[in-house]
Amino acid sequence: MSSGVYFARLTAGDFQQTQKLLLVK
Repeated sequence: MSSGVYFARLTAGDFQQTQKLLLVK
């Protein structure tokens, strides 16, 4: 897998976690 794709997936995961935290608050 390309490191760029891996980084993009990590960023997307962090973004989703951030949205969940905002919803919880």
